[in-house]
Amino acid sequence: MDSLYVHVGTINHQHWRNEDRWSAYIEQPRDLPDARHYWAVFRTEEHEVPVAAAAAPLAEQLKQFEDYEGVQLDIDIPTSQLRQYAAFLHELHVQLPKGKKVSITALLDWFRDETAIGEVVKQVDEFVPQFYDTGRDRDGAIAAKIDAAQWGPRFSRFGKPYRIGISAFGRAKGRVPIYGFNDLSPLDLATDPAFHLEVSKTPAQELVLSYRAIRETKIEWTHFDPGTAMQFTIATADTIRAGVAAAHKMPGCRGVLFFRWPSWSDALVMQPDEVLAAAGVAPPADPKPRIATIDGRCAAVHCIDLYLIDPRPASPPARRFKVKSSTELEYFLPEKKVPARMTGPSLIELALPPYCGQRRLYLGRGVSLKPATYSVEELQ
Repeated sequence: MDSLYVHVGTINHQHWRNEDRWSAYIEQPRDLPDARHYWAVFRTEEHEVPVAAAAAPLAEQLKQFEDYEGVQLDIDIPTSQLRQYAAFLHELHVQLPKGKKVSITALLDWFRDETAIGEVVKQVDEFVPQFYDTGRDRDGAIAAKIDAAQWGPRFSRFGKPYRIGISAFGRAKGRVPIYGFNDLSPLDLATDPAFHLEVSKTPAQELVLSYRAIRETKIEWTHFDPGTAMQFTIATADTIRAGVAAAHKMPGCRGVLFFRWPSWSDALVMQPDEVLAAAGVAPPADPKPRIATIDGRCAAVHCIDLYLIDPRPASPPARRFKVKSSTELEYFLPEKKVPARMTGPSLIELALPPYCGQRRLYLGRGVSLKPATYSVEELQ
């Protein structure tokens, strides 16, 4: 990878009695993937510009990132505050160690006519317009379709390097109060016969899975009445390809920033190798599934946690797999809601409904008296 933008800290606005101050807190990242350059990203949930006094503590924290290219600020301020934002960025540049660069993410609304975006861009070394969560999305869309002819001239007129922000993440939303909402995946609903699935795509080629309850049902402690709908939006390789193709047509564009890097257990975010392959800068992943194992460290038996590594998690047809053990199993403990079961002394079968695979799906724990190795075969 060329550059990795690492979320290392948060800018906070604290209100306490008569005290009103801004501060910056960091968490040192560990085990970062290899990249040519690293940027330290600071975010804030405050939709307002930090005061000039906040630049000093932020610059002080950045001294811990000597090997980083610079800092990127992810602050979604109102368009009306761009002039104040430019003043803050100027002060930050003054406070930063010599040679450190400043990057910002930017809302598309900032680039409409007669705003102060030009003053902001003067104070930064690069900017990243975000083509996702634009506030105009309909039908579950996260990504915005990129019109290079419309946006390229607006960005290149400043003569500053810029990258295009493209979403590689998904989202679940619904009209029920679901606890642990972020852990809900399409698999949870697809394996429940009380839900009916409808599939569509957004203008940016994201996949939208809409599950509607056709009768009363319950998932964990969440109750679904008939007609209640849940929707999952998932980025696809087509989303990435279309965004990258548009970026190539924009003069002055120095690349694409994909948001965001997922955890292995994240069911709604594309994995980095998938994204880079879709962008045309890495070879395609091996299309064959495989089994990854983690030793459960049991004392009297051999217990292994099994994970299906699936290069095609959003495949439209239903799919079946056979997982084979090199030795007979005493028993297999399937993960809750995962449709896997033992069908022989050394055989586990898995049936996945359409669209509900995960790049790394935990199947359960295999237990045997002897050490075992595992393999998987997808049935045609």
